[in-house]
Amino acid sequence: MFRKTLESIALSIPLLSCGILVPTSEDPFVKNLIEQGYNPYHSGSCGPNALHKLLKQFEIYAEPKDLSREIIEQSAIGNILRAIPSLVDSDSRKITWPWEIESILERYLGERYQINKKTGAPDEMDKYFAKAVGEGKKGLILLKKRAKMDHHWAAFPSNQYLLAFYGSDTIVLSVYSVEKK
Repeated sequence: MFRKTLESIALSIPLLSCGILVPTSEDPFVKNLIEQGYNPYHSGSCGPNALHKLLKQFEIYAEPKDLSREIIEQSAIGNILRAIPSLVDSDSRKITWPWEIESILERYLGERYQINKKTGAPDEMDKYFAKAVGEGKKGLILLKKRAKMDHHWAAFPSNQYLLAFYGSDTIVLSVYSVEKK
């Protein structure tokens, strides 16, 4: 009983946070998403979008808003960790945590593909990512802007030069490459 109550509260926090400090948008698109049970702030963020682009490369079609809903529904702790900083910065509602990405990758790709996660020193990560792209691998990359809190998930291969996403301030934090088992 207590756990169900805690989960209900955690699931609702991302939609309620910032309600006092930053009012919910009156945009009809946002209102429509809320009415359908989606989190309009997380649905259009880079995490669900990167997952969508990666899965599409494997001919798996899942809309970003549906991936977002899955993430939100499965991650009570993630919702709390999104909600707390959103009291100060409403963009925090867009965060997708690495364990949430890993959960979706495992659910959609884990049975047929091997998912390799690599983290390390920035120079090492740049080389690892360049090698993965050079070998034609597919995957996700988590980028950070040096000396800032800005982070970005992206799928690769990409038509963008991801190592320069934030210009010379781009740091590669994690690379998830996906290969046949």
